[in-house]
Amino acid sequence: MLAPRMHLKSPSAQYQRAKCRATDPTKIECPLQNFTVYTWPAPMDFATSVISPRYLSDRHQEMLSRLVPLQLTPLRQQGKEDPLWGVPLSLTP
Repeated sequence: MLAPRMHLKSPSAQYQRAKCRATDPTKIECPLQNFTVYTWPAPMDFATSVISPRYLSDRHQEMLSRLVPLQLTPLRQQGKEDPLWGVPLSLTP
């Protein structure tokens, strides 16, 4: 509940067929192209609403107030946010 949600649009990946190669008699590797993951921030409001109604000691309440969601640092291209799908992050060069 503390990590960003990620999902793929389907179909979101394509293979570069010209660059496929056999690595052994039963395995072929093909590089991906246009592989994009869509992300939404961690649902912190939901997480705290699920945890806080339970009886928590003062120490646990303090710990809950200090929780921060996992942060992603995009290293590749990031697109404009889509209101339905979220922020697209490209996983291919």
